[in-house]
Amino acid sequence: MDNSTSVQCTVSVLVRRIDALLLLVITVVGLIGNAMVCLAFLLSYKIRTKTNILVVNLAVADFLTCATMPVFIWSLLVDTESDAEAVDIPCEVFLLLTQTFIGCSILTLALIAVNRLMLAANRREVYDKFCRHKFIFPALILSWTFPLLVSATPIALDIGEVGYDMWSCNCAMLRDHPYSYSYKIIVLSCLMPFPMVVIIYSYYCIYKHVKSHNTKIQQLQTDASRTISGVPLPGANSHLFSSNVTDVNIRKRRFSQQQLEITKNLFHVVVAFYVCLMPYMLAEFFKARAIVVNQTKILVVLNSCINPFLYAVNHPHFRRIFGSIALRRWMDLH
Repeated sequence: MDNSTSVQCTVSVLVRRIDALLLLVITVVGLIGNAMVCLAFLLSYKIRTKTNILVVNLAVADFLTCATMPVFIWSLLVDTESDAEAVDIPCEVFLLLTQTFIGCSILTLALIAVNRLMLAANRREVYDKFCRHKFIFPALILSWTFPLLVSATPIALDIGEVGYDMWSCNCAMLRDHPYSYSYKIIVLSCLMPFPMVVIIYSYYCIYKHVKSHNTKIQQLQTDASRTISGVPLPGANSHLFSSNVTDVNIRKRRFSQQQLEITKNLFHVVVAFYVCLMPYMLAEFFKARAIVVNQTKILVVLNSCINPFLYAVNHPHFRRIFGSIALRRWMDLH
């Protein structure tokens, strides 16, 4: 076989060149943005909270996802079969790593959702018990090792294969392997359903709690205004009013407006993640055309550079720290 022969790809050269350029831009922006998140955590003790340990874990996973992109860019620029052979092994290694990093992101988002639920539900004793370092760090280790095992074990058992795919001219799960579709189902079913259920359940419970909390606040404000207006409260409520106000104040301190903003921001991170991930999952599941699979892959990687912007715009702590770093106000970091 003449190794100088051009590869026969179902995606045009022009589209692949554009995809490579997009990935290059995403890579640069993602590396800088996620490095900023990690730098902010290291420089400012004010954001070294238990929740932000998970946020930094997510940023590290996103940073490493972007760091693997040069191999994918290389694969998109391949023109000859000799180049395809050269990129095959790097594709195999880096695709497994990328799947691991994205899987780590999924599990980290689930851990963040549970973390916010324990805070929102006023279960401080549960939060203090389970959100200790001796529980957090094993959870973080699991968030890295489990996706790696899910991605690599089927390959070791010859259930599917990854590498340079001639069909899409990209690093991918190889379609000509007899168990390629089974491999996709194994990876997706192990990494997606359970974390998604945990995330949906957690944020639904947070929503219910916030709604109930706001209703109680409004009722107490109404009772207070009636008292100020000279309208006596019902006897059953008058002697409990003071204790109720105290109880609500405690709840307000535990679930402050700032914590609510942080929770909303992290929910936006979850939404952005699944908006970027779902098109690729559907494209793989329904065996879409190569050009569709390639574009949805770019969308998945795009998510890795979105999160720092969400923190900078919506997260009250990171927004201030990013501003201090950008303006070189180092004294404001402490």
